[in-house]
Amino acid sequence: MITNTEIKRIKTLQRVCGLDDDTYRDILRNRAGVNSCKDLRSPRQIQAVIGHLCNLADKAEKKVRKSVAAWRWEDLPEGAQLLARAGKVAARKGRPSMGQLEFIFGLWWSLRDEWSKGADKQMEATLNHFLENGRGGPEVKVASWQWMTADMAHHLIEVLKGRVASRKRNGGNKKNEPRATGAAGGIA
Repeated sequence: MITNTEIKRIKTLQRVCGLDDDTYRDILRNRAGVNSCKDLRSPRQIQAVIGHLCNLADKAEKKVRKSVAAWRWEDLPEGAQLLARAGKVAARKGRPSMGQLEFIFGLWWSLRDEWSKGADKQMEATLNHFLENGRGGPEVKVASWQWMTADMAHHLIEVLKGRVASRKRNGGNKKNEPRATGAAGGIA
């Protein structure tokens, strides 16, 4: 006899796999010979359905991960807007070059699993928040990336490169990430 917990698991897997009702019922008929998950009686039937749905969910997750890995910040609508503003900033004297700004945005995008979890998930807003809170170091404590000088951009690139390298080295462990320190201390 199927339990409520198993029914919930099957229904959750159905949603995760994105199965419409007809496809879901076809799976039930093919795997267990029933039309409804409530009709599942034996542990073998239950396991056959859950196992098949888990395999489908794994395939769906791998497909999503592969497509997410191929995302580029430049391809996002916000990325196009950032590039347009970056071109205007780079044209001003004493400001970061377009190459520096593109590199900063690329590094920031590679750290998106850090900043995309909060309530404010916009790339520009989270980068500005990072800078405003001094997480790029005291040399780069500004309210917006648009107000950075070329020297600030150079320092920020080094800090972000350190964070990316640390994440790769530590498998994404945030505790061991380098923190920016004062000018005398460099990057820890």
